[in-house]
Amino acid sequence: MILPTWFLITMGLLIVAIVMVDVFWSTLSTNGAGPISDEVTSLIWRIFRMIHRRRQSHNLLKLSSVIILVMIFGMWILLLWTGWTVVFISSTDAVLVQETQDPAAIRERIYFVGMTLFTLGTGDLVAGGSGWRLMMSIAAFNGLLFTTLVITYLLPVVSAAVDRRQLALSIWGLGESAEQILVNGWNDGNFKQLEDQLHAISMLLLLHAERHLAYPVLQYFHASDPRADLSPRIATLDDATSLLEFCVSPDTRLTPSSVRSMRQALDCYFRRVEKQHIYRADKPPPLPDFDRLRKAEIPLCDGEAMREGFRQNEDRRRLSYGLLRGDAWHWGD
Repeated sequence: MILPTWFLITMGLLIVAIVMVDVFWSTLSTNGAGPISDEVTSLIWRIFRMIHRRRQSHNLLKLSSVIILVMIFGMWILLLWTGWTVVFISSTDAVLVQETQDPAAIRERIYFVGMTLFTLGTGDLVAGGSGWRLMMSIAAFNGLLFTTLVITYLLPVVSAAVDRRQLALSIWGLGESAEQILVNGWNDGNFKQLEDQLHAISMLLLLHAERHLAYPVLQYFHASDPRADLSPRIATLDDATSLLEFCVSPDTRLTPSSVRSMRQALDCYFRRVEKQHIYRADKPPPLPDFDRLRKAEIPLCDGEAMREGFRQNEDRRRLSYGLLRGDAWHWGD
């Protein structure tokens, strides 16, 4: 059965509209990835995680971000190409051979659409009639707009990925664990130096959280070294903040505004990643080693008060733990 021209044109333009909505949503919106891109990236990441469980290779996961970007762009190109091809096969007179003025074959029309979308064309195939020439001009503009959006999206994503790695290394520079952050920051009976460092990191974390919303693919930029990957460092920073808030003796604690600003930055980051198929762990991770802090002669509250503080923070710690495990790391990392 031959489908009517109007039906094929409508179906082709609908495919083009769907893919362009996804492109606009992903590249211009600050509300996360488009619905199609979100599902595709999540599926590809789950496949890489399944392979990782068998091979235990973080270098493989490191490649996932490149594969995900290539697959997203490839999906957009394929859908866009398909949509306009459906439009230009709807009528026998839509595309003609320049020399003979005969209707072009389907393979030639596919070639014509690709040349129209992504190049200036070669002239061996032409649109038949003024209406189809107008449609060809719209397709050419669509291809130019698509290419521009993809390029302008890719460059800041790469820059944000570098900043993500820098942020992770900055947190690691404070200490390899939550306890070590406090031990390193304890100087002359106070945490003044640590307070200044945490304030700077909270500003960077807020910036990254907003970039995370604009470029959700950042979640899949995995580092093979836990020191340079953000998920283990966020878990460390969150526990260190809890230690400063609940466990350190009140007369040596940071100012409430400093702890609050760090909490707000962490909360902002957690809200962003929760939108990307990140789930809470069934149970919270192990408590920090309080004895290590006592050996460093850091004044602490009594043991029950410290445990109660961490119980109040259990939901956040389960989310932090889920983020860590979702990124293929263990608590010991």
